[in-house]
Amino acid sequence: MEFTVLTTDFSKTLQSALRFVSSRATLPILSSVKLRAEGASLMVIATDLEMSMVGKIGAQVVSEGECAVPAKQLSEIVGNLSSREVSLKIEKELLVIYSEGFKATLATSGVSEFPEVTVVAPEGGFNLSFDSLSKALKRVLFAVGVDEARPIFTGVLFSASAGRFRLVATDGFRLSKFEMGSLGETVEDFSFVVPRKILGEIGRFAADIVSFKYNQEEKTIVFGLGEVVVTSRVIEGNYPNFEKIIPKNHECSINVSLDDFSRVVKMAQVFARQSSGKLTLTIGESAIKVGAESTGLGETQSEVSAKVEGDPFEMYLNGKYLEDCLAVITSESVDLKGIDSNSALQVYDPSESNFLHLVMPLKG
Repeated sequence: MEFTVLTTDFSKTLQSALRFVSSRATLPILSSVKLRAEGASLMVIATDLEMSMVGKIGAQVVSEGECAVPAKQLSEIVGNLSSREVSLKIEKELLVIYSEGFKATLATSGVSEFPEVTVVAPEGGFNLSFDSLSKALKRVLFAVGVDEARPIFTGVLFSASAGRFRLVATDGFRLSKFEMGSLGETVEDFSFVVPRKILGEIGRFAADIVSFKYNQEEKTIVFGLGEVVVTSRVIEGNYPNFEKIIPKNHECSINVSLDDFSRVVKMAQVFARQSSGKLTLTIGESAIKVGAESTGLGETQSEVSAKVEGDPFEMYLNGKYLEDCLAVITSESVDLKGIDSNSALQVYDPSESNFLHLVMPLKG
């Protein structure tokens, strides 16, 4: 194997691959990346067995071949080169790296030990614009759970029903739902949970179109992002029936300035953080009061004007959950809907009719 690539392209791809390399590898080979030179391109392949990445860049290939080399060390070497191009070749089971005024060798491992990964973008899947998927993920990822004891909550539900595609995330105390639109009337219903980690990685790549395909037999999902292919295992288990917990009506509707409401929620959080995040939301006839207290710190209460229609009510909720949701609202105002102190608070973005967030109430 022998090839030459642009240093910047190689370094960028290696940096991305490092995020897919196992940091605590039980198998030594998982701390390596596989390099495959063929045709007029170089593939950089990395996996931690749960997820994998294949990055493809243009290369001047003198002779085809593949090898596995320590990922971190190779990335550090290439990242510190000042030359425009860098060449690599295999000599006696060593990878020789050389450019103007520089030469180094790295030990290689047998590629037969490296796990097989999907290296081509999926065919027969679904295509979405990168911007629309990124926008949707921003509105649901913050609600994903972090409790590994409940793994089904640590990912985002991808589901389609009657051709309508949606993303849903919940940790059991809050829920975000974003309707992506139609995938076509002939699309069969599907439902699977994608780990948060891989979805966070997708946003780091630049692409116009994202393609994805679920492999039900292997329990994996493959994403194609331009010259990058990423694969992940899905989270197995039964996702809760989220439709059952979404209120079908409301007794009170509120519209309030996003800036004003966010400001008083953040101020209340200074105190709420000292008392398990609990704050009080009191809906009046033309205003909202937000209060919190802490035994060791003190208390606060603020009021902002609001347009209120319906019966006023008071409820307790986790201030952080409300603050997190308000951070993804893009309108100048936010709509709130509720029934009573024992029902979930419904949060809407007036400019995003396909977005809904629920915050579950706390006991008084």
